Amino acid sequence: MYEKSKATSRSQSPFFAPLPPKHQLITTPNGSITQVKDIDEVAKSSVIGAAFNLSNNIVGAGIVGIPFALSQCSLILGTILIAFFGLMTVKSLRLLIETAKHVDVPSYERLAEASFGRSGFIFISVAMFIMSFGGMVSYLMIIKANLSNILGVGEDDIGMRNAVLTLSSLMILLPISLQRDMGNLAK
Repeated sequence: MYEKSKATSRSQSPFFAPLPPKHQLITTPNGSITQVKDIDEVAKSSVIGAAFNLSNNIVGAGIVGIPFALSQCSLILGTILIAFFGLMTVKSLRLLIETAKHVDVPSYERLAEASFGRSGFIFISVAMFIMSFGGMVSYLMIIKANLSNILGVGEDDIGMRNAVLTLSSLMILLPISLQRDMGNLAK
């Protein structure tokens, strides 16, 4: 029964599109000679690079909110809550990995699609977008405040602070974001 629904969902999903061929036929301008050329595969990051990238994302986003959370609930209770939710995160990740292995899907989006159909895929995609967008906004706010202070822009000069944010985004963040594979940043 699952195989039938799996085949149906694969035909509708953008993630189950057919893979491109590994080889390509090349014809010379006169059309007489053809040869087979290997197509370069997309570079993959190593396990260590992925672990550092994940740790950087977790610490980077958490470092913004943890001091405020600890100030609201005390050091002892805050430490206990951080440890508790860390353990719950590990447990939920292990459950997701085991479920993905059981269903034989390689990604989180595909797991949601296999479990809940097209609506699960859309829900997870929207949730991931909102989470990424929120993180991006918080990082941009930090960049705007700190980089402006480093460059000596006054607190009351809103136009110059916005210009610093725009230029730093266009000259630093945009070229990094346009990379085809983020694994290249780990090298």
